[in-house]
Amino acid sequence: REVIGDDEDGILQLHEDLIEERESAKVARKQLRGDILATKRQKEQQLNANDVAVRQIERLKSNLLDVKHNNQEKRMGIGDIIKNTEKLEGTYKVLARNERETIKKLREEKKRKKYSAL
Repeated sequence: REVIGDDEDGILQLHEDLIEERESAKVARKQLRGDILATKRQKEQQLNANDVAVRQIERLKSNLLDVKHNNQEKRMGIGDIIKNTEKLEGTYKVLARNERETIKKLREEKKRKKYSAL
């Protein structure tokens, strides 16, 4: 029965196989390191992109709050305008009623003077 490595050719073959396996392992380690570095770079890029997205979202939130604040101020301004308009309408009604009453009194006085002159 013959076992590999029993003779000189077998030992040389085992030695060559060992050298090929070492070279293959070196190549595999280099590829693995390259894959690890590529993955690391990809994760860093993704984290940077996420940071940019978070900053954009924060800016948009801030802008939205500004818009909401401005809208509230405008609504408050519109409320004041409506209140003033209602006050003016009330004042106008009072003035119009006073004018009608004054005209009515003047007409009545005119009639009294006319009848009293006769």
